[in-house]
Amino acid sequence: MSSAGSHQGLESVKGKFSMKVEVKGRKTGIPRFANLFFILLESKIYARTRFDKNWLENTRVNPNVKITISNYSIQLKAVELTEISESEGSRISKAFRRKYSVLDYLVLWFLIRGKIRYVRFDPL
Repeated sequence: MSSAGSHQGLESVKGKFSMKVEVKGRKTGIPRFANLFFILLESKIYARTRFDKNWLENTRVNPNVKITISNYSIQLKAVELTEISESEGSRISKAFRRKYSVLDYLVLWFLIRGKIRYVRFDPL
C-alpha cells in the first residue's frame, strides 16, 4: 500500500471508478465505510455527496479518514466545503461530469437530488 505524500500514487489511480472511505463512527468510534465517486483535481481528491449522509456526519466529528482506491491507501483529513464559490463548484462539477459522463447526471438526479456537499481530502 502507498503512503501519504505520494502524488505518483494518486495519479496512478485517478481513473479508477470509486474509492472506499473509512471513517470512525461519531458515537461508537467503530470504523464505518462508504464507497464514493471521486475526482482528482490539482493533486487533491474530491468527493460529492448528499449533505445528510452518515459518513459525512461522522467526518464532522472526526475528519481523519482513510481513503482506499484499488491498492492505494492514504490517511487524509476530510474538509467539507460548506462555503464554496460558484466558480469552484462549477470547476469541480465539470470534472465529475468529464470523468463519469451520463452516470454523473443519473447520480445527481436520483441520489443527490440538489442537496450537494463537496468534500476535499487534505493531507493530515
